[in-house]
Amino acid sequence: MKKCPDRLERVLLEGCCWQTARMFKYRYGGSKAMPPHLKYQSGISIIIPAKNEAKFIGRCIDSLINQSFPGPFEIIAVDNMSTDKTREIAISKGVKVVTSDANSPAAVRNLGASVAIHSILAFIDGDCVAPQNWLKNGYHSLSKHSSIGACGGPCKVPNDANWIVKAWSPEIEDKAEFKKESMLPGANIILPRLIFDSIGGFNEALITAEDDDLCVRIKKKGFDIIWDGRNIVTHHGYPDSLKAVFFKAMWHATYQLSALSFWKNKIAMLTVFWFLSFIITITSLLHGPRFLLYISLFGFILAPALLAFSRTKRLVLFQLFKVFALTYIVSFIVLLGRTSALLSGGCALIQGFLMKNSKILV
Repeated sequence: MKKCPDRLERVLLEGCCWQTARMFKYRYGGSKAMPPHLKYQSGISIIIPAKNEAKFIGRCIDSLINQSFPGPFEIIAVDNMSTDKTREIAISKGVKVVTSDANSPAAVRNLGASVAIHSILAFIDGDCVAPQNWLKNGYHSLSKHSSIGACGGPCKVPNDANWIVKAWSPEIEDKAEFKKESMLPGANIILPRLIFDSIGGFNEALITAEDDDLCVRIKKKGFDIIWDGRNIVTHHGYPDSLKAVFFKAMWHATYQLSALSFWKNKIAMLTVFWFLSFIITITSLLHGPRFLLYISLFGFILAPALLAFSRTKRLVLFQLFKVFALTYIVSFIVLLGRTSALLSGGCALIQGFLMKNSKILV
């Protein structure tokens, strides 16, 4: 029997899709029986975590039922104790529906994966709509090389979104980018089931940033995270008011502090920079050298501009000037919300430390 290359052996043992395992057996021989951990059927299981998504869940499921993917696939809706008609609508569409009372999106996603029967998992949110070739493109991206641990693409805004939504998520150019990336959105990600299992799925201790954390752990296993610009879904759930943007940013930052991905997240790092610039600016106003005030004030103004630029850099020049100013406003609100969470989270950590060590301090 031919000697198995180390890379393929690692893919087989630590996590790979069913098709890769079959290729391994065909090329390098072995017993007729598949290893016990290769127990899933060839195909794709689509998992939709949903809570009070009655407005969009029907359109989401319809877009998935009509996929052009030629292989077998199933659709699993995981209802997170919705108080509207989400569950009833999903049942009426004829898809598999399970119920979760979990407090974290990660646990809801993991429950869907636990009842999935196929060797590849695709995650999409209940307020998203997929194009007809979504599964097909995702499968082809995943199949390009055995080193690919997960692939995904952008979540664009609907055409009728207001200026706040469009400012934070400008129109995405429809071009076929295929590149290595560090993070993927949980609303548009596809990966082999065995890689998912080998890292323990999503971290259920996290309330948010579970998708970033998943990607970090996949990369630690030695696999690549791939961004495919063709594989776009339309996301209807973006915050559509400045107040909603503030609280969404605050919510993300509050729970992101405990994620492995915090120090790898560019917005989190920019938030820290913005906060420090603000503190130095205030301190310099009270008592400090004038040059330090100018530098810190420049940093305070620059941080939202950098965040705005990161959101608009894909736009052509004539669009850039039109959108940048509005995106700067939204970016300022995002950093304000995240800084508020950073402050409250830091105070909570200090308070917990003092309470835990009160006897020592006394």
